[in-house]
Amino acid sequence: MQMPKGVPNLENKFYILRISVYVLKHASRQWFCKLKGTLLSLGYSQSKGDYSLFLNKTSTKITIIAMYVDDILITGSDYKEI
Repeated sequence: MQMPKGVPNLENKFYILRISVYVLKHASRQWFCKLKGTLLSLGYSQSKGDYSLFLNKTSTKITIIAMYVDDILITGSDYKEI
């Protein structure tokens, strides 16, 4: 194993990886599960056509939250809700 460029290794030591790369791959999934639970508890409904789209709709207002990986787009007609 080679040290990345720019990382000093004067004593030729090695480093142990304490977090599995496999765990890091699932971090975004866990984050989405937490966000989904929070939005559903706040009254949002999850779209059946796109699981990453959440809507909160009343007779006069709508709020739309769309998410993709680590990006979130929030839009709607109610400024306070946004």
